[in-house]
Amino acid sequence: LCDKLRSMASTPSVPKPDAADKTKSSLSISEAYHKANVLYQKVKESTLSSNSTEYNDLVKDAIRAIVQVEKMTRTLALFSDNEELRDISSVNLKYLLCDFITGDLFMSLQEQKIREGCIKESLAHLKKFLEKCKELKLMSESDIAMYKREAKP
Repeated sequence: LCDKLRSMASTPSVPKPDAADKTKSSLSISEAYHKANVLYQKVKESTLSSNSTEYNDLVKDAIRAIVQVEKMTRTLALFSDNEELRDISSVNLKYLLCDFITGDLFMSLQEQKIREGCIKESLAHLKKFLEKCKELKLMSESDIAMYKREAKP
């Protein structure tokens, strides 16, 4: 299911847009990020039971939205492997959070039948986020040492 959620982000019919919503293809990356962030904040502020279908559907919608933003950042090649923090436009810094947000959202899914896969997916995104922070020299030497220590099996 975790793979399905990622692939569904590229499916035009998911999530279902309101009649007033623009279609995904017409959203700019900034608009798509805003939409994803609004959904993420709804998840974080939700008072719904984390085991409820409504809550898990909200989380899945947020995952679809942020994965779409991740896809757009790759398509637009906003970041390159040899970039330093000072090379990244301040307008684009928020997109560095996509992997963190995706990891956090996958960790929020509570459906027991897919829980193990979601935890693995979450860890993969969170590790990717930490690696990018390390590459951009956003981590202190002590943070890097702790990260390396925690990463060992």
